[in-house]
Amino acid sequence: MKLLAILLFSICSGFAQQPQEQTQPAPKPPQKPFELSTVEKLKGVESAHFDPALPPLFFAKWFKRLVRPAVPVYELRACEGSPTAALKRECVHVAAALEDGRIVTLKFAYDPEHKVFEYLSGSVDVTDPKSKQSSKNIKKLSELIPILRPDGQAP
Repeated sequence: MKLLAILLFSICSGFAQQPQEQTQPAPKPPQKPFELSTVEKLKGVESAHFDPALPPLFFAKWFKRLVRPAVPVYELRACEGSPTAALKRECVHVAAALEDGRIVTLKFAYDPEHKVFEYLSGSVDVTDPKSKQSSKNIKKLSELIPILRPDGQAP
């Protein structure tokens, strides 16, 4: 029995004394940081950024409440009439078809260099030619509230 114990001990200690290869995991390639899309960035901007008369809600939440039950549609497009090719501004068009047949359309520009949005233009258009309502251009976002909510209830 002693012989068996000595034999086992010598075998085990022989394995322990042999240099073991240490393998290191392959280095991970540098990860690109996650970046939101331009549309998602616009949704996360406070509405008061575009017009100080608006509440400090995220634009997406404020606009969705304003046009409900309509569902806003966001579309990323190239900006028309960029002064130079170096200014690669992106435009986000936001539209909502209201129950009464009017369509709200808003246009925002995003400057990727300065990471800032700018409200460009908007309109409330009538799709029914028999309607007595007229189309309206929107210079400031706060002008939408009395047009869309004549009862005065802000979103």
